Amino acid sequence: RGANLPGDPAGMPGPIVQIDSTPANLARQVTSGWDFKVDYRHQVSPKLSFGGVLEGTYVLQFKQQSLAQGPFEDIVGEMDLLGEGPVKFRGKVRLWLTADRWSASWLSRYVHSYAGGTNTPTPQRPTRTGADGDFIPSSVEHDVQVSYSFPARFGGSGSAWTDWLGGTKFTVGALNVFDRTPPLRSSRLGLWHSLFNDPRQRFIYFEAGKSF
Repeated sequence: RGANLPGDPAGMPGPIVQIDSTPANLARQVTSGWDFKVDYRHQVSPKLSFGGVLEGTYVLQFKQQSLAQGPFEDIVGEMDLLGEGPVKFRGKVRLWLTADRWSASWLSRYVHSYAGGTNTPTPQRPTRTGADGDFIPSSVEHDVQVSYSFPARFGGSGSAWTDWLGGTKFTVGALNVFDRTPPLRSSRLGLWHSLFNDPRQRFIYFEAGKSF
């Protein structure tokens, strides 16, 4: 601001003469955690093998500071009204088996429990309003898949259907095979279900692919 103008009352700031519009990052975010993955494979014979994969993410802290001089709030295990925020732990384990031209797999997905963004205030989250208070328990959902691959050639049989099936792979599977109902999120804006669950529940699919 410039100097006061003639006739300005005492204490009145002078006119604006320059504006600093430089962007300023006033908020901060601090997070830490662990990502892990274990992959095991075992070859029993040239045509038989099995294995499994275990992987997940464990969040130790996810602190946010909205204002430069404001407090840090740890939002691990809390979803805001838009459904955004890290859960404490997410993981999955997949078991698979291949036998000649058959293959099968089983996948289990785990999501830890969490709270809605309007739950009762706590020392870590003093800005909670306490107006809603939805609590989503942990969940486990299972997916299954089976595939069969036809050989690229059937030894020159010459029939049209064997030539068409050569190099073809058929797959059938199901997501959320036990048809688990998604949990209700009463504090979300615009949607009623948790973002970690599919509202379609059990989903069965069939795929066919051909290589040349």
